[in-house]
Amino acid sequence: MSEIKFPDVHVAMVGQDGNAFAIIGRVIRALRQAGHGDQVDTFTDEATSGDYSHLLATVMDWVSVDDGDTQCPTCRSDLDDSGICPVCGDRQ
Repeated sequence: MSEIKFPDVHVAMVGQDGNAFAIIGRVIRALRQAGHGDQVDTFTDEATSGDYSHLLATVMDWVSVDDGDTQCPTCRSDLDDSGICPVCGDRQ
């Protein structure tokens, strides 16, 4: 198992849209919000250089993948019942 490039970046996967473009969009948004916007093109090139399995493996190599939707991917606070973070206002 390889080391995650950006362990400080958290992306929810379970219960989210599994479309490849939606996944890429969530990772790009999370990278930018965490201050790693300069890595977006590199991530996108790598993630789209293979099939769907390669995309998922690339995501897991690049960011921390969350398996649930109870915490905000931005600030890690508990989300309210509507999926909105009461701390930073981000929506899950």
